[in-house]
Amino acid sequence: MQSFLTCKFDTSCKTLGQQYNYGKGDYENLCEFMDIDWEPYLRQCNSIDAKWLLLKNRLIEGIEKFVPKISKFCEWRKPSWKNPLPRDIREKIRYKHRLWNRYIETRDLEYLTKYKKIRNNIRRITRQKQKN
Repeated sequence: MQSFLTCKFDTSCKTLGQQYNYGKGDYENLCEFMDIDWEPYLRQCNSIDAKWLLLKNRLIEGIEKFVPKISKFCEWRKPSWKNPLPRDIREKIRYKHRLWNRYIETRDLEYLTKYKKIRNNIRRITRQKQKN
């Protein structure tokens, strides 16, 4: 008999401290850890709530063993990332990248001059934004 367990985890950045890095978890060993004979294990308790607590505690114990923890990004990110650039500036940056790629592909000096103008414009805007 084979059984499946599906769990949904809320991994949003709501609290300070560490969080589990589920992308780097050792799920093969977690599955082996969870692969026990559940009938005698759950027979220890009579109520459904107690059985749920046994299952939940076993899963939490496995997660703590096989899923590494990392510090939350929101604690150590740079101050500039806390105030992201407005949409119009981000679009100008994308346009700058497109111009550079066009210049590299064609070696047309018109693209290079457009690129330099918008590069200088973006630099001026972002420096003004940092001062404010």
